[in-house]
Amino acid sequence: MTDSTTSNSVSAGIGLLRGLRAVRKLRPDLPEDILRNILGVARWSGSAGNRQPWEFVVVRDREMLRRLSTIDGANAGHLSTAGGGIAIVIHPEVADLDAYDEGRLAERILLAAAAEGLGAAVGHFTGPGDTWAASSEAKRLLGIPEHFVLRETISLGYPAEHLERTPNPPVASLSKNSFTRNTIEVWGHRRYVLESRSTPLPERRSRESWVSRLPVHTLCDTISPGARDLTRISSSSSRSARGSSTAERK
Repeated sequence: MTDSTTSNSVSAGIGLLRGLRAVRKLRPDLPEDILRNILGVARWSGSAGNRQPWEFVVVRDREMLRRLSTIDGANAGHLSTAGGGIAIVIHPEVADLDAYDEGRLAERILLAAAAEGLGAAVGHFTGPGDTWAASSEAKRLLGIPEHFVLRETISLGYPAEHLERTPNPPVASLSKNSFTRNTIEVWGHRRYVLESRSTPLPERRSRESWVSRLPVHTLCDTISPGARDLTRISSSSSRSARGSSTAERK
């Protein structure tokens, strides 16, 4: 590979990352092979301790998408016109890590969709307020056991209209001030703590203590009766084959 080719490849990758945006106006078409590619990326997403505490429920039935989009307290109206939706179902274990890893996973799904030329947006089911009543209703509709966590469903589809790039301020204007103690730098609207920890983190739990009790599922397992087009895609089926690459993806 030449230097020019490498440079172009890097530029394209950075362009994809910088250009990612939520697309909420979608067309109801989604090719099966593209959906499978996106799910493949999702299944290989890293997580704390390589726990991968998730399963995916793929929703393609038009009536089910409409019902999910109108749940009281949900912020997921874009599901109604999407070509499909991916509900992220979390097996609750460590709340903080679960939420963090779910964010990593959602971002990778959005990036995979963008790489395939699709639009995507995240719908939330934690309302009204902080009641999570919308989540309970979504789980009831999808046949998901109540003790699992359903916080987000991602809409997928081709953009319904031409999208203009959202203007962002230049990097120079984001760095508004920094503290002279060099412990915290204000960058845009986020704070990044630069100081190192004075106390060590708790020792990580042995991987063998939880690997032995992980369930093993097939890649695809129909979980919904009747005409509903819902498929559970479990990442746990590939855990045993990926032990050697754990550190590589963290």
